[in-house]
Amino acid sequence: MGYVNSNQSATITSEDELSGADKILYYVTDTFYNSSEELTASMSEKNAKWRTYSSSSKPTTVKDKNNYIYAAVYDKAGNATYLSLGNIVYDTVAPTVTTATVTDSAD
Repeated sequence: MGYVNSNQSATITSEDELSGADKILYYVTDTFYNSSEELTASMSEKNAKWRTYSSSSKPTTVKDKNNYIYAAVYDKAGNATYLSLGNIVYDTVAPTVTTATVTDSAD
C-alpha cells in the first residue's frame, strides 16, 4: 500500500509481438478483487466504470479513499491480460490528536 498526499496518475503501456497491442481499459475503485475472475465479472457490472486508456485519459487517484487501479490490456486477437497497480491511498486528512497530557516533572 502506498500513501500520497497529492493526486497521482498512472501510465500504462503494452506490447504484443504477434497480433499487436489493441487497447487498454482501466478501472479505479475502492474495491479489492482477489482474482482475475472477480475482476472480469466486474467488467459486466453496470456500475463499474471501465474507461479506455489514452494519453488524455489516464487513471487518477480519488481523494481520501483507497484507490485500486486495475487494467485490462488487449491485443488485436482479443486476448487479455489483467493487472493491478495495487492500493494507493490519496490522504489529505490531517491526523487527529486523541490525547495530550502535561505531567509535573518535579526534581
